[in-house]
Amino acid sequence: MAGETVGEAIIQKVHKELMDFQGQLKSYQFKILNENVEISERLSANRADIVSLSSGKKQYDERLVRFKEIIEQALFNKYKTKIAVDILADLLDIKDESWRLAIEAYLGNQRYYLIVDPKYVDDAIRIYDRVKDDLPYYDYGIVDTEKVIANAKAPLANSLSEELTCRNQGAKTYINMHLGTLIKCHDIGKLRSNPRSITKDGMIYQNYVARRLNVNRVIPCIGSGSTKEQLRQKNLEIKELEARLQEVNNQVKYLGKLTSLEILNSNEIRTMVKVLNDTKDLPSLIKEADGTREIVESMSTNYLDTLEKNIQKVTKEIADLESEQLELNNEIVRGHAQIERYLKEELPSQKAQVNELKERINQSFDKTWIQTLGEPAFLDILQNNCNPETLFETLTTEIASILKTL
Repeated sequence: MAGETVGEAIIQKVHKELMDFQGQLKSYQFKILNENVEISERLSANRADIVSLSSGKKQYDERLVRFKEIIEQALFNKYKTKIAVDILADLLDIKDESWRLAIEAYLGNQRYYLIVDPKYVDDAIRIYDRVKDDLPYYDYGIVDTEKVIANAKAPLANSLSEELTCRNQGAKTYINMHLGTLIKCHDIGKLRSNPRSITKDGMIYQNYVARRLNVNRVIPCIGSGSTKEQLRQKNLEIKELEARLQEVNNQVKYLGKLTSLEILNSNEIRTMVKVLNDTKDLPSLIKEADGTREIVESMSTNYLDTLEKNIQKVTKEIADLESEQLELNNEIVRGHAQIERYLKEELPSQKAQVNELKERINQSFDKTWIQTLGEPAFLDILQNNCNPETLFETLTTEIASILKTL
């Protein structure tokens, strides 16, 4: 930019970078505020879940609950009687809690499959097909209990199905079909001893592949004991959310202070540039000051004494003149007072005397005599008596002699 100094260019660059940084801070602040709202909402939901779980009610996805209600209502509408539609997890109980995570992780979404009486399976599937486009639920299904029971097989000894009790024949047969050949293994070294086997911590071997189930993401829902585990998980999640919420609140406060800071404006930039420019002249100013100090130090003491005496003399003369000026001012004030007294007191009296004399002269002398003899004689006296005192005495004598003749 033309006329722009190097210092100003640098400050302008810093100013731009600060503005960009402030924009980034505000963007991050917006993100943190959204997280604050999300955490608060999750905390509220979890606390409501805890109240529900404490009363013994399990927590299921609202979509699953809605899916179950649709099937129940449609069956009722057709048969005019309530037909049992159950979630598989509600029909099971786990004997040994140490196997819970392995069982829940292995079954996964199968725990949410719906179980209906075999004679209503076909109706339930048709209802599902009819509403599938309105309810895009891909994780839920309906167990064909009729076919499952017809093809039932006894579970193997020491299979994982032994750890489950079932209150429904269709549910029990379905579990035996999936867990009846999955052998419990207590030693990782024996995991490959059976075609299908599983450990308590979720290591599974089947189809010649060993892998680990993600037991950490399991939300327990099988049996009555699942509510206790869900309560434990919910309380743990609440603690984690509260800790995170505290961190987020601290960040919100800190970001609020940062984003409220004022960035340098144009006037402040000009001031900084001026300071920078002034500092460029600093070396020459220091050099000039050093030169002045050398001159002062080189002056003799006698010169400084003489200079001091002259200063004192001039100071005294100024004081004398100020004293004389004060006296003159006082004289002027007194003169003004005398003039004012003369104008107010003596002049009116003298005017009255003159007017009286003029009246007596006009009464005593003829107007022709005054114009031909009196006034010429008066003017002659004025010309011959320039001294005011002499004029006053002459006039007084003349006036007295005139008054005697009257």
